[in-house]
Amino acid sequence: MDAVDLPTAFEDVVARYGKVAVLAGSAISLAAPSGLPTVEAFHPAVAACAVEADGSLGTVDEVLDSLTKRPFELLMETLRRFLVEDGRDPVAALLDLLFSSSHSNANHLFLSGGVGAGIAVLMTTNFDTLLEQAGGLPAVDDEDKIRVAVAAARRSTGVNTGVEGVIHLHGSLQDLARVAAFQRRVGRPLAGSREELLEWVRATWPLVVVGYSGRDRDILPALEKSGREVILLNRSRRFRCTEFKEISLSPVGERDIAVRNASKAVRRWMASLSPDQRDLVVAIIADMTGRHQLAVERCRSAIGHRDTPGARLCLAGAFGSIGFPRAAVHTLEVDGLDGRPLPGEAIANRAFYRRNAGDFEGAARDFTAACVALEAEMAGGLGVPPADKAPELFDAWWHAAEVAVLAASGKRRDERRQAIDHAAALVASAEAVAQRYSSIVEVFIYFVKGDLRMLEGRCVEALAEYRRFQEDSRPWIGEGGRIVSAQRESAALATLGRRREAWGVWWRGLQAARSARSRVQAEALIADSIGAWAGLPAAAAEGAFVHQVQYLATLPSLVLPCTRWRLPTWWLFLMRRGAARLVSPGIETAKLGWMRIRRDPTNLAPP
Repeated sequence: MDAVDLPTAFEDVVARYGKVAVLAGSAISLAAPSGLPTVEAFHPAVAACAVEADGSLGTVDEVLDSLTKRPFELLMETLRRFLVEDGRDPVAALLDLLFSSSHSNANHLFLSGGVGAGIAVLMTTNFDTLLEQAGGLPAVDDEDKIRVAVAAARRSTGVNTGVEGVIHLHGSLQDLARVAAFQRRVGRPLAGSREELLEWVRATWPLVVVGYSGRDRDILPALEKSGREVILLNRSRRFRCTEFKEISLSPVGERDIAVRNASKAVRRWMASLSPDQRDLVVAIIADMTGRHQLAVERCRSAIGHRDTPGARLCLAGAFGSIGFPRAAVHTLEVDGLDGRPLPGEAIANRAFYRRNAGDFEGAARDFTAACVALEAEMAGGLGVPPADKAPELFDAWWHAAEVAVLAASGKRRDERRQAIDHAAALVASAEAVAQRYSSIVEVFIYFVKGDLRMLEGRCVEALAEYRRFQEDSRPWIGEGGRIVSAQRESAALATLGRRREAWGVWWRGLQAARSARSRVQAEALIADSIGAWAGLPAAAAEGAFVHQVQYLATLPSLVLPCTRWRLPTWWLFLMRRGAARLVSPGIETAKLGWMRIRRDPTNLAPP
């Protein structure tokens, strides 16, 4: 089928449906004279600039192959996490360089000109304001403005009355502090006025989707809910729709122009950074592309220039990637830097690495301290909106609850009740944070609640929690949610004596892990099954333990919940080895080797 231009395709849709709502994506801004990059154009620019900064990263194609597997928002989130300091956000400057333009193109002119005529509501996920510039329209780009605009349209007595303006679902460059260019903002469901807006639009008008990839996990579920027709005008079909028309939004070759424009922007941004920040950018790319030792070296170089919380966090992450949780803990074992307290996020990361090293008591203390620090940071502002800190606070609480569950699972039956009550209180605190902030997805607490029910012997209730987790996590976690829920469901079903069902669930989870090439998640399934199929009352907490502790051989033993049994270290290593071969025969069975794991990692510690 030959692609047609936007006006031809759109006029045909309006002739058949009447007034429509429009959702426009980044592809409408690709054509000249705008030349703004899509995600497909951004990744090659970053790969080229990273290789220019450090040739030991490999070739541009090698770096690009790894980067394209990472969402744009995850890369921006990681950069922001390690580079923001004292309220100064270099990533905001990068966004401004990438997406600022004063030149609207034919797509902007056509769509903005249709507002009030064939277009009832014009929405976009773009950060640029070219649609507003093209039609002299107001920007509707925050919660309050969207709420007011929708309320006014609903109060109107006109037939199919729409919204006068351009609605930015992910914010705009007019308020860089609130744009949804970060994983924590698009990896969670739409809420508040944006959720109400899409529900109203889907129920009232056919929705025409133009130049939008459908990758955003916050918007896609809303698009796939029941409602009026969805007409997709795009180069390819990415999600379920009523009708699909292939269109051309930019001439052939203009993607290359957008890549060049993005490369210029990234180079200008890199040149504006300090030496330690440039080292951290290279370290982040190295860690994302699997060159963890290079990431360690560049992080140490950054710390040599200037010891900052971001540099420490980045180094700890690199140590965690190569399997040295104790070295990661050592990196973050400081009370403060330059007279400043350690940020709550750094304390939470230290707790995470303590847990991975098997120090549950230390992890519990750190998670509690992280919750206190994050609450203080949210109250003080520190240049970050409280809604952005809320997911970190929720994660700290539910990880604290998870650690408490693991600790409780290792206690004798007569000591377990008090530990379970403590874990239940932490779960309640996490749920209270989730209710306070609508931006949080609560699904991660369900399997912790299931683990608690298992430890209490309430297996039917535990099974219901695990299945709720599987259902609700599907839009946000994908395959990972299926694999994790399979771990827990199989253990719960086996404990209930429903072994045939348990084997079926376990096998589906293992197949999903193999498809995703996830060695760690397959190991967790194998470890779960050993307890369950040997006739031990294997609780789901065992799955949590094995899944999160990637390097099992660093631990002296694995405590099986509900029993006093212990598995020796050599058995854990054999489980790990067998699971790795099941996932992929070509994967290195032990990343650093059995003997290297036993070495003292302090020689890799930071200066």
